[in-house]
Order: sequence, then structure tokens, then C-alpha cells
Amino acid sequence: MTIGVHLNPETAIGDARKVLTVDPEGMIWDIILNITILSMIDGKFFDKLEEIARIMRHSDLPFGGIQLIICGDMFQLPPVPDRDPRNNQQIPSVFAFEAQTWDMCMGPPVNLTRVFRQKEQGKSLASMANLLNAMRFGNVDEQAVAVFQTLQREVNLSRRDEVEWANNRRLDMLTGETRRYTAQQFAGRNSEGQQITHEQMEKLLEKLVVPKQISLKVGAQVMLVKNLVQGTLVNGSLGIVRDFKTVAEAKEANILIVRPEGDDKKPEVPRSLEKERWPVVQFTNGIQMLAIPQEFTVENADAEMEAQRNQVRAGFVLGV
Repeated sequence: MTIGVHLNPETAIGDARKVLTVDPEGMIWDIILNITILSMIDGKFFDKLEEIARIMRHSDLPFGGIQLIICGDMFQLPPVPDRDPRNNQQIPSVFAFEAQTWDMCMGPPVNLTRVFRQKEQGKSLASMANLLNAMRFGNVDEQAVAVFQTLQREVNLSRRDEVEWANNRRLDMLTGETRRYTAQQFAGRNSEGQQITHEQMEKLLEKLVVPKQISLKVGAQVMLVKNLVQGTLVNGSLGIVRDFKTVAEAKEANILIVRPEGDDKKPEVPRSLEKERWPVVQFTNGIQMLAIPQEFTVENADAEMEAQRNQVRAGFVLGV
């Protein structure tokens, strides 16, 4: 089971309160905790999680006595730097193994250095494994570079800024008009009832999968970023922008307009959205949908709106 909460940058007590809104009985914090993709876990986050576990378990043992099962490759994606909510300055990230509580939680390391699988599957695969290991450790010689340059593959990008750069480059290659959609954003209150500042709102919303601004053209490949119709239009569904239409034009053409959370009733579109031309997306299953804005909300510990972004549900995407 996954615990998804926005962690407080100051106290573990506040974080424990948020966890209790998801897991009132503390049943999730029991016996075993499995942490995956360890390379992306910031050391400060690891320390905070360890402290929360001790609070939830009422124990002074590391992680409250929970058995840890941790997996991941430290040569993969690094931790994402956080920002200080007081001044919006970037906080340098540290790896999980640099956490203050790492040694007492993990014990002495055991290194497994002998490779079996690639050797059993032939010399060519073993050679490729050696090349990849050389790249992982930063020991790439001229011969390895020459081999890599002979390979051609689809490029998969791992960082959002790289994806945005590639998206904009590919979007510029498409002909036709570019339509830009800037999200509406709203600040709510935190769990203490205090009004969220503009800077705090921006920080909360910057981690949403849907961006503040989206630029689209006819022919752009897009991906649905929220579940709309169970089993039919779900998060991750791919499609192509075929046109831009108003709500009235979409209704006249019998194009699907889906209400938030997949409500099958006749959609009630706010008047403020009726005059704008929204992207018409044809998904790989053949369904065409008018991508009107959707609410994307960050909630506080009391499950109330802390920050909200209203943006079209289909984001231009090449690959992540």
C-alpha cells in the first residue's frame, strides 16, 4: 500500500497527523516497509520517514522496529531537490545513504560483485553489460564511445525539464497554429487554518503532473493525466490532437465531454469555458474527447483544499 501525503518541511509531528488522515489506525505502519526506487529518495526525506515511523509505532527502535525491504540503483535517477517554502530557494538534495539514520537502519553492507545472468546468455550480451557498467561508473573509453555511437534507439527522457525541451522542439516541427493554455490557480488554507501565500501555492502546485502552461498543435501526441472513464479513458491513455473546438461545436459533432471524476451524467460546463476553443483528442481506442479543464487539487491534513490548478487534462508528451 502507498502512503501519499505532502510532507511538512519542519516537523515530523505534523507529518504524522497527515498520515493519520490516510491511515487512522496506523495499520500500514506494521511489520514490513518496502521502499522502491531508492535513488530518488532524498536523505532528509528518509530521516523524516524514519522519525514518523517511530512516532506511529510508539517505539525508539530504528523505523519503530519495522523491517525494511529497500531496493534501487543509486546510479539511476537522483533525488529531486526540494525548495524552502520561506524563500523558494532550492534545497540541495542528498542521497538516501547520506541520511543521518541510514547506518543505524541498514547495518553493515554486503557487496555482490559476480555477474551470472549475462554470461549465461552469450558474449555479446556480456560485452554490452560491461559497456553499460563502464558508463554507470563514468569509465567510458574511446572504444566504448564508438560502440554506443553505432546504436540508434528512441530517446526516453527522465527529467521534466528535458522532456519539456524535447516537447517544444518537436512541437515546433509541426505546422499550424499553436494554442497555449494557462491554468487558473487558487490558494486555500493549510491545516492550521492559515491562508496559503502565492509562493507556497506555487511550490505545492509545481509537483503536479499537469503543468501551469500547455502549448498544443493539431498533430501533437498527448497523454491523459487523470482517470475519467473507468477502463476506457484512464491516466496514461495516449492520443493525438485532431482539432480545436468550442463546447458548442463539440456537442454538435457528438464529441465526448467528460465531467470530473468520470461522471456519466450530462456535463455541466461552466460558462467561462464555453467560448474558448479546447483540444479535441482522439485516443488510440478511437474515442474522441474535448479536453476541457479539470481541477487538480493539493489537500491539507484535514482533506481540505490547500492549493488548486485548473488545466486541460491532456498534456503534450513524448516520453518519460
